[in-house]
Amino acid sequence: MGSPEVGQAGYHNFLAIELETLLALKGGKLNSPAQYQLQALKSGFTRQQIIVSGLALSIVSIGGAFWYMKKVEADQLAAIEAQRQELLALQDGAAAQVERDYPKGWHTVAVTGSFLSLCQSHITFPAPGGWYLETFICDGVASEALYRANGARADNLLAAMPSADLNPDATQAVLRKPLENLTYREDELPTIGDVQRGFVSLLQGLKVPYAVGNPESPPAPPMSAEEAKVTKMTPAEWREYTFAVGPIGLAPNAMRSVLDFNGVRVTKATYQSGKWTYEGKIYAK
Repeated sequence: MGSPEVGQAGYHNFLAIELETLLALKGGKLNSPAQYQLQALKSGFTRQQIIVSGLALSIVSIGGAFWYMKKVEADQLAAIEAQRQELLALQDGAAAQVERDYPKGWHTVAVTGSFLSLCQSHITFPAPGGWYLETFICDGVASEALYRANGARADNLLAAMPSADLNPDATQAVLRKPLENLTYREDELPTIGDVQRGFVSLLQGLKVPYAVGNPESPPAPPMSAEEAKVTKMTPAEWREYTFAVGPIGLAPNAMRSVLDFNGVRVTKATYQSGKWTYEGKIYAK
């Protein structure tokens, strides 16, 4: 209730009355509220209904909180279980690892002296039937010699080398031979310092062109993808160095004593244009 001007604001159940009238005293007291027919607003709900509603709301709230706590607990347990399974998988993987050594390459490569002797023995005829030896390659498995007619006749070549393969116009011929009965040796590996003091110093004394590559780790043995997952390679105690000597005018037999060192293996000998080149590997600690 309030002055008529206030009632213009549109209040609900508004009773317009002048403030002076409301404050008028009667016998030194405020006028009775009954004079203005004022009544206390009553709720549409009973006390029992209010209590029941409150209890229901409390139960719902408690239930929601309980569900949330259970969900958090379940999520935490699931995360812990996932971590446990991951740890078990890692442990199982580590337990399944198989240690394996790198293959010792020098055990499976022919000794240099044996290799060079066989290569030399495959050059039986430097100029069979007047044909010219253009190139000769000996790679540890077989040798291949390429001859050119250079004005000579095919029948003369075939008389000297019946197993040679000629091209259709009989101007080129190839003779292939496998390398057999090679010798292998399990050398006690030198240090790289030993190689430099012996093998490399000898090459320097002969003043022949040579090159030694940077050290490399030995190659892993061939294995499938599944084997690789469970294989742990034991670190090798040696390193491998590629090397090349030449081109020089010294044939394989002349280079046997120069190139036959512990830990040194020649794997390829090539002849071209009157010069030889030797390639191989050095195995050293």
